[in-house]
Amino acid sequence: YLDRDGRKVFEVGQTKYGPESILHIRGQTINGGPFGVSRIYQHRDPLGAQLAAQRFEGAYFRNSARPDLVVVYPQGVTKKQHDEWFADWDSTHGGPSNAGKPHALGGGADIKTIPINMRDAQFIEGRRLSVEEVGRIMDVDAALLGAEGDIDARKTALELFLRLQLTPRLRRIERAIKAD
Repeated sequence: YLDRDGRKVFEVGQTKYGPESILHIRGQTINGGPFGVSRIYQHRDPLGAQLAAQRFEGAYFRNSARPDLVVVYPQGVTKKQHDEWFADWDSTHGGPSNAGKPHALGGGADIKTIPINMRDAQFIEGRRLSVEEVGRIMDVDAALLGAEGDIDARKTALELFLRLQLTPRLRRIERAIKAD
């Protein structure tokens, strides 16, 4: 912040420092103000949304919130019969090592598969876009994040990053050091 005399003051914990004690490398500012604004601060809402989506996705798949199939019993099946058949199904198919094992059904039961719906498919595709969105916020090309492209595309992206993003930042740091 600026003190009464218009001098920059940097507050670190309870201690205040003047510009003679802190090397201030100016970054992006809002309306040319005296202080830089963190890209993360500027984009906290989209980043927060991405983190919330990531937490939801993790819980969704970890808890198997959507079954892949359902067993439909004919009328007249008792809860006891259901519980016995379910326990048998779970012991045969539970866990990764039992995935894909065939199973015989009795009592006229029928299996109905539940395909992934379009909303879930779009959600999963959106997770790929979130990596690219964070890359855009930080001015990192998607090819550098491994999101797309072959080795030539990554090389070109790296050269562009060095020339258009990193070099101006390093020059800004160099000017701040020279000015101090």
